[in-house]
Amino acid sequence: MYRVPGSGGEGRSGAMSMHNDPTADRVGDRSRMRAASAGAMFRGIGEISTWVRRQCAEEARYGQPFLFLPVFAVFGAAGIFAAARPVPVLPIALGLLQFAMLALFAHARGRAWAPLVLAVAAVLTGMLAASAQIERRGTILLDGEVTTRLHGLVVARENDADGNWRYLVRIADTHDPTIHRPPQTVRLLARGRAPPVEIGQEISGLARLMPPSGPVMPGEFDFAFNAYFHGIGAVGFFYGPPAPGVRLPASELTLGLRFHRAMSRLRGTIDHRIRTVLPGANGAFASALVTAHRRAIPDHVVAALRASGLAHILAISGLHMALVAGTLFLFVRRAASLIPSLSEAFPVKKIAAVAALVVATAYLVLSGGAVSTIRAWLMLAIMLLAICFDRPAITLRNVALAAGLIVLTNPAAVVGPSFQMSFAATLALVATYTAWRGPAGSSPAETGSRGVRVLRGLVVGLGAIALTSLVAGFATGIFAAYHFHRVALLGVIGNLAAMPLVTLVVMPLGLVATLAMPFGLDALALKGMGLGLTGVIRIAETVQALGGTAATGRVPPAILLLFVVGLVLATLLRSRLRLLGIVMLVGAGMLVAFPVWRHAPDIVIAGDGGMVGLPRGQTVAVDRKRPPGFIMDQWTDALAGRKAKTPVFLETANRPGKPDGEGETLPPKDAARTIRKVLQTAASGTFTCLEKEWCATTLDNGARIVTLRDPALLGAACDLADIVVTDRPVRMEHCHSGALLYTARTLRHSGAVTLSLTRLLPSSNGEGLKRNAKSGPVHGATRWSAASYRVIEHTALGGIVRAWTRQRYYDWRTARFDFAHVPPRTRRLMIATD
Repeated sequence: MYRVPGSGGEGRSGAMSMHNDPTADRVGDRSRMRAASAGAMFRGIGEISTWVRRQCAEEARYGQPFLFLPVFAVFGAAGIFAAARPVPVLPIALGLLQFAMLALFAHARGRAWAPLVLAVAAVLTGMLAASAQIERRGTILLDGEVTTRLHGLVVARENDADGNWRYLVRIADTHDPTIHRPPQTVRLLARGRAPPVEIGQEISGLARLMPPSGPVMPGEFDFAFNAYFHGIGAVGFFYGPPAPGVRLPASELTLGLRFHRAMSRLRGTIDHRIRTVLPGANGAFASALVTAHRRAIPDHVVAALRASGLAHILAISGLHMALVAGTLFLFVRRAASLIPSLSEAFPVKKIAAVAALVVATAYLVLSGGAVSTIRAWLMLAIMLLAICFDRPAITLRNVALAAGLIVLTNPAAVVGPSFQMSFAATLALVATYTAWRGPAGSSPAETGSRGVRVLRGLVVGLGAIALTSLVAGFATGIFAAYHFHRVALLGVIGNLAAMPLVTLVVMPLGLVATLAMPFGLDALALKGMGLGLTGVIRIAETVQALGGTAATGRVPPAILLLFVVGLVLATLLRSRLRLLGIVMLVGAGMLVAFPVWRHAPDIVIAGDGGMVGLPRGQTVAVDRKRPPGFIMDQWTDALAGRKAKTPVFLETANRPGKPDGEGETLPPKDAARTIRKVLQTAASGTFTCLEKEWCATTLDNGARIVTLRDPALLGAACDLADIVVTDRPVRMEHCHSGALLYTARTLRHSGAVTLSLTRLLPSSNGEGLKRNAKSGPVHGATRWSAASYRVIEHTALGGIVRAWTRQRYYDWRTARFDFAHVPPRTRRLMIATD
């Protein structure tokens, strides 16, 4: 068809062709679908936002936001303790002042963002309390092991099952040698059955002092942190019985020490009386429940209690406080009800609450005031005071008040297992109790005959014990897995069988015996208490025989955080938002039950270089003939129950020796040939050692490891191995061959180390990727070794310079701190606070 140019036919033809183009139709359909999907997504987000705001408004009507303030304070305090550098008090105080004023303004004006500002203020409050406690404590930790003669004053003491005594000694002076930076207080073990030194009496002797240990593996418990906040600068033991000195008169002792001495004598008298009437494990167990002296309990009994989920009985906490105070509370009320005129004339319930509070306070003082005991006393005191003021006793608000008081007075406790497990169990139990009793605190009507009511009470009581065990066990299980790497699988069975004895026999008779002891009428009650404890121990041993515990290995902090957030949301919220917390709890529990995330490191190095472990299968191959029990036990738990596999030792009969038969050290060249042969021929994953000189092995991936006791072989080891470890404080910081080197000096700053290795393919020029030999160790970073291995390193203390780690930077030879590799600002803070 002939078309006239410019007639518009081209435009119409183009339009028609586009209209009929199926590709354009598909593009348009996809665009419309994307627009519709985006619109639906935004509408869904809007609906979810509206629903969340509605649920938050419901929570605000109930006053639930107040319950979260201690939680935010706990997170603030924990953040300060987890920081790698010290945080000064002044900036935190100024920030808290600003946000407190802003919170008051927002609350007065009714701003919607007022809760958010209040939450920030709570976080800063916890941070301020933690920073202030660090600076206020100021404990001097010993910088290294030393044997010296010391003279000091006994401020506390405790004996164990073997008759040994542990003294807490306030040091007055040291000599032979003199310690230039001595700790104020040390804990020392005196073996033997020599007469004990009294509290308030001087003590002297030759002692071996050691600094508190750091974590045995990255992420494990830091004993130095715990010692710092308990004021203990060193631990150790006396060589032989210590010499008692002058017993200071009461007028020369501080008021606190006089009180502590009086209470210690009282506890000692009660402990002696109990263990006289009840010899053996029963007496030690009974004394632990009354006086908190737990070291005398035999180890097999403690192990059985842990395996059966009954170890919580040993720690005087909410259970014990509730049973002691509750027994007296009920006794006073029942006794008063026998005299109608008395119960009508006086507020018997309030009088009983005051009496229970007095007895609970005496129990707190008598037991020594551990963190769990103080927490339990605070909770109980708030509940009993609530009764006195006609307020509900068991509420989450009371739990929040107790938690807030502990954060303000002892913030270091929030990162310990005692605080975490006790408050987790309390939160879960109070929330469960609140849901069980109903919205108005109603209870089912008591109907039926007397026998039916008794049977119903028995069933309800056993059901309550089972439910309590389930709830508390689940609430504390992940904390136990995180801190102790074990969970009690049969804890419900153990608690269901043992708790009726503890509740109805052991604790009530213990209270009666303690009150009757001044009159000499305690023997019968103590014997009844002993029978009850015999039953508890047998139940624990039976459950242990059934396989009561399971090793979980190390639990990542992320899983613990997921569980904590889920627990807080599920217990403190009342709206449907709590379902989110339940989902998080279930998710955390599934992650622990099915640990697909678990990955053991290839190499574990102790904090002093004295032992190296290779987790493999069900064992940990170590380079020590007799692994230190303190370290090995914790490695076994952290590595999901792997047991130690000792090394193979080379024969020394054909080696040149001295006249007395003792082998001499091989020359470095001969030693290098022997090490090379071992690395080529020995079985992988098992150390082969020449005793007191070196050990060597090759991993499955080909990585070669040499550990040294003789520093003269360091050069040869660096040339032959990919990783070299020595427990000697050599000056050499790195191997020129590119091999990774860990010495006692480098480990002093980094602490224990774990390594994960992955072999790489060689580069095109036939050489492997090498780490720069001149670069020092970069903790927590990826490193390259001479044999082309990608090495992921985790250190326990690498980069952490805090009040409880600064002793690692002290050089006793120069009496100065070596902060050469520490940032200048941190260096000034650490020197100023020492």
